[in-house]
Amino acid sequence: MQFFSRNKELSDPAIIINSCLEFLFNRITDDLDREGYSWNKPWGVKRFESIVLAKFILDYSFEKIAEGQLAEEDKTGYYNLSDTSFSNMFNSEFSPVG
Repeated sequence: MQFFSRNKELSDPAIIINSCLEFLFNRITDDLDREGYSWNKPWGVKRFESIVLAKFILDYSFEKIAEGQLAEEDKTGYYNLSDTSFSNMFNSEFSPVG
């Protein structure tokens, strides 16, 4: 995907997307755990909601940044990678539970 090139050097979009999703997930979880939010839900619910919110923010940001600039094929490629990262994160987080 040309969207993930920088200084004429291509980067692996799967790594970038996964890193961004993990960063958002950790940041959301840490921020919402602070006392000011009064987020009094069980651990699993907090983790699940954080993963879903991180995916939503990442996908929404991508749509707004890339609006009108990418071919449909590139968007589909992004969403496939994003969905894979989300599934991997979800499975690694909750596979011990169920």
